[in-house]
Amino acid sequence: MKIRLKIKSVSLLFFFLLILGNLPQSEAASDGFKQRFFCTDGDNGYRMLLFENDKLEAYNEENTIKENGHYKITDKKITLKVPNLGFEEQSLQEEWGKGILLTFRTKSLFCHSTAHNIGPSVLAEAVCPTIRVIPGLSYEDNQFTFYPNHMVKWRQWKELVKVSDTLYSEHFGIYLIEGKTFTLFFGDKKEERILSGDILNGEQQILIHQLEPERGPCQIN
Repeated sequence: MKIRLKIKSVSLLFFFLLILGNLPQSEAASDGFKQRFFCTDGDNGYRMLLFENDKLEAYNEENTIKENGHYKITDKKITLKVPNLGFEEQSLQEEWGKGILLTFRTKSLFCHSTAHNIGPSVLAEAVCPTIRVIPGLSYEDNQFTFYPNHMVKWRQWKELVKVSDTLYSEHFGIYLIEGKTFTLFFGDKKEERILSGDILNGEQQILIHQLEPERGPCQIN
C-alpha cells in the first residue's frame, strides 16, 4: 500500500525562520539605505530594507534571521527577489505619496513603510491635548514619537469613563518634513491613515490638523 504525504503550501518567506543570519544595523548608519517596510503574509511578520543599487535585506520579526535579495521599481511597481529562497513576486497594488512608496501588496505579502531617507529628520516626542471629550463618557489622548530614520510611533488612549476602561492602540508609520509643515502616514491603520500639520514656536510645538486643532498644539518634549 502506498502512503501519500500531504504537505501544506507555505509562503517561501516563512523559511526566514529556518535560516541563520545577523542582526540588522541601524538604518541611519547603513550606507545607501533608502527605505524600510514591515510586511506580513497573514501569519508572520518580516522587516524588509531597501538600499541603493537595488539591494534588499529581509529579516524575521525578531531581527535574528536575515536573507539578501534584490528589488526593482518600474512604472511604480516593485519586484522582490530572494534567490536563495526561490522567491520572486511583483506588486499587484501600490500606494504612493510625495514620491514615496507607502504600501504595496504582492501575491503573498502586504507591506507598509516604516522608515525612509527623504527630508529632515528628528528625535522627539509630542504630547497632544486631550480631544474628543464627551463629558462623563469618554475622551482621547495621543502621543507621537519621531525617530531619526523617519519612523513615527502613534500611541492612542481612548478612555471610557463610566466603565473605567482604556482602549489602547499603537501604530508605526513614517513622517515627511517639508519646511514648516509635515505629513504622517500609517499604512497599518484602516482609518486616519494620513495626518498633516504645522511646526510652531521654534519647533517646540506641532499642530495636527485632523486631531481637533482648536484645542491647541502638541508639546514637544
